[in-house]
Amino acid sequence: MYTLRFRAYASSDVLRELKSQLRLLCEAYNTLRYADIAFHERDGKWLNRTELRQLALDLRRQDREYKRVFSQVFQNVADRYCEARYRFLQGLARFPRERKPERYRSLVYPQKGWKILSTRPARSGRKSWIHLSLSGLGVFKVLAHRPLPDKISRVAVKVTPTNKVFVSFLVEGDLHVQSERTGKVAALDLGISHLLVTSDGHYVDNPRFLERVLSRYRSLSRLLSRKRKGSNREKARLRLARLLERVINAKTDFYYKLANVLARYYDVLVMEDLNVVKMTRDGSRTLNRHLRDVSFSRFSSILKWVFQKHGKEVREVNPAYSSQICSRCGRRHNLSLSDRVITCQCGLVLDRDLNASLNLLRRAGWEPPVEPAEMRPLWQASSMKQEAPPFRAG
Repeated sequence: MYTLRFRAYASSDVLRELKSQLRLLCEAYNTLRYADIAFHERDGKWLNRTELRQLALDLRRQDREYKRVFSQVFQNVADRYCEARYRFLQGLARFPRERKPERYRSLVYPQKGWKILSTRPARSGRKSWIHLSLSGLGVFKVLAHRPLPDKISRVAVKVTPTNKVFVSFLVEGDLHVQSERTGKVAALDLGISHLLVTSDGHYVDNPRFLERVLSRYRSLSRLLSRKRKGSNREKARLRLARLLERVINAKTDFYYKLANVLARYYDVLVMEDLNVVKMTRDGSRTLNRHLRDVSFSRFSSILKWVFQKHGKEVREVNPAYSSQICSRCGRRHNLSLSDRVITCQCGLVLDRDLNASLNLLRRAGWEPPVEPAEMRPLWQASSMKQEAPPFRAG
């Protein structure tokens, strides 16, 4: 399965009803959470998914406001809480916290409740307008940039912090792209100075999207913190939200383009299995800001998705001490983060990121080259431009 996400538009009345239902769903989510905690404190066990769904339907029957929400959408709140609690029980996340209405921004139609009324070409000709009817909400005009398949499993509606509306369609089937086999295998080391360095010498500089607008971000953050509720606080919040949205969009666009270049150039890619949570917990404040700016987890997930779409493979290996072990003789050196070159008694003098990628390649089962390649920009091996996507700061 894969997801298609499109921008959507609606009348002011429909948008007002959407935000109202999101507040009701947030209230129901917190009620189910309190009930589950109380049941566990009394009986020593959690409510199962079926019991939570039934409790959600009982809440909907007892409150006239809740009946404005489509029944399956209301039941999906129980599923959302169950998934969050399951991640907690598996040790993957903290216990689900109480949700704030301003942060509860999406609802899901899991099986039915939607209907495509009509489809017509947009003025540009490459896109199309889809009139989508959602039960309990109204009609949305969806601007689709690609054809919408027939087999749709579910529909989700999300309101962004900048009050934009997006509709996502979960489509059955697999999305494959025909890509030529190159027979090339490489390992890449992720970093802050260089976003990545491959074992065959290619590197990509870190675009540092957040660093470009950091002064503007701090200024808007201070401005927002001084605002009081009831004044023009919402206007200040939107200005900050738009700035962060541009940063996220530019970063995501760059990562998808980079992942497609790598998927066309390599058949197998070896990368580090990084524990980003531990890295940010143990690092300094400045290091944490750089780690969040580069977003290793986001880039890794995009890379895996693009390689899967091209029918190629991404392997993850243990990154422990990969930059401190000599890739030629195996001797370990104590290097600080400021040491960018590894110098070994065996005569190896090499960039530490390139040395790490060679060690990762060996750990995945391939023997690295005897003489490391000279480092050069990855864009020389592709048809893409070296510059990052256009980005307006501020």
